[in-house]
Amino acid sequence: MSSRPGTLHLLTRTLLLALALGLGMGLLAQAPVPAAPAPAPAPAAAPALPRPVGGDLLVAPTRLVFDAKLRSAQLTLLNTGTAPATYRLTYIRMEMNEKGELKEVQSDGPSVAEDMVRYAPQQITLEPGVQQTVRILVRRPADLQDGEYRAHLLIRAVPKEDPTPVEVDPKEPNGVAIKLTPVYGVSIPVIVRQGDTPSTPAFSNLQVAQGPDGRSLLKFALQRQGGKESVFGNVQITQVATGAKDVKMAEWRGIAVYPPLPERFMEIPLGPLKVPAGTTLRLAFVHPEKGNVLAESQIVVQ
Repeated sequence: MSSRPGTLHLLTRTLLLALALGLGMGLLAQAPVPAAPAPAPAPAAAPALPRPVGGDLLVAPTRLVFDAKLRSAQLTLLNTGTAPATYRLTYIRMEMNEKGELKEVQSDGPSVAEDMVRYAPQQITLEPGVQQTVRILVRRPADLQDGEYRAHLLIRAVPKEDPTPVEVDPKEPNGVAIKLTPVYGVSIPVIVRQGDTPSTPAFSNLQVAQGPDGRSLLKFALQRQGGKESVFGNVQITQVATGAKDVKMAEWRGIAVYPPLPERFMEIPLGPLKVPAGTTLRLAFVHPEKGNVLAESQIVVQ
């Protein structure tokens, strides 16, 4: 596993640059896609995906799932900056709350997934415009029970040593000067699935409310029913038109519900103004690759 200085292979660079455009600079877990022009409310804004690390690193893919047939995979790291950069890979324990936020939690030791998943190298220095692959290998114990096991691989920029001295205010010669150096990082979920225990996505508690800024908000719960696995897909909101083509109002990509959480609650703004009463909205959960609808529901704005 070695880096390739110089010009990247055209196809690889094109794919990674396409990923950069798709990500739009912004985790562990979700960015909007602009709606097509139409005489309907403007597409909703959503938080950006935090996949580029400090704006100078692209990671692909941003999620790894190992089923029973897959034992190894690769992450590709690309330095898009103008200076050399060093990145360190470690595990971080994260759990999802009811708002869909992934928060770091303390751990007493490695999880089952962390014990199974190995990666190398553990630290990488990349020159500008250079890419390198990280090898991911899964070794399942013979007595592994059916279910889903998740680890989060943290890729964190290593701060450079700054020889510039910290100046003390001459008016406060006995004061203490502190210099803060930001450290950027991004986590990649690495999921190992054992057996056949899929979960079914579903929507509940749909309601349209008015936000403090006057915009209409679609509130709902995305549920994970039945199995032991997470659900993952794109949330689409469409205005159902009578006698005309339906209009997509918003789409949030890469939405997940991770075990053991049974559901997460979401609020999506529907436009710059209030959606008129009588408007029918369709909410769909769509497979991120195949595009088929995994769950859907409708609501009429009152």
